Amino acid sequence: MLKEIDQEPLTGTEASPEELKKALEWELSLDNNDLRSHAWYHGTIPRPRAEELMSEEGDFLIRDCISRPGDYVLTCRWRSTSLHFVINKVVFQPFTVYERIQYQFEDDCFDTVPDLVTYYVGNKRAISAASGAVIMRPVNRSMPLSYYATRYGLECQMHYAALALEKVAGSQESLPENSVHDGSENLNIERRLSQPAEATKTKRR
Repeated sequence: MLKEIDQEPLTGTEASPEELKKALEWELSLDNNDLRSHAWYHGTIPRPRAEELMSEEGDFLIRDCISRPGDYVLTCRWRSTSLHFVINKVVFQPFTVYERIQYQFEDDCFDTVPDLVTYYVGNKRAISAASGAVIMRPVNRSMPLSYYATRYGLECQMHYAALALEKVAGSQESLPENSVHDGSENLNIERRLSQPAEATKTKRR
């Protein structure tokens, strides 16, 4: 007799509380290397909503970078301000059979995003030299990722469409995801200088 394969419960904003609970439990029961198994990963929630969830010094979460699909953003609270950092992807030996991807902020590289988060929380190391921000407390999601995708998907598209129109019209451009609110322009420079040998950082701008 074939063993039944567990499948992701299908949920949306109209799902019952019991269905939402079941879907969340399923996600959190996945392998530890699966980003969905970590409650601090909030998927497609938009930047403004992520900032609303930051209440105390050291609070943090990981979310999708809507303007750069496939990338992730760390949102955290530091010195009474919400900061946003894109998690850099480093491609080792690109376009070969040995190609692999690691993740980093400035220096150390990690095989998975959970490994990166565990390191920075456990060692209380600053996310960047420019900001000095330290992450301590995860802000955990209370709904499954499929719920957030349904609720915020259109909102995110409209948000970035509006930013694009502002840029074309010559309005003041908002801060990019990988900049901190203190106006520092050194973060990107440091990232370029710390690029490991035989590695290429993916850029989708």
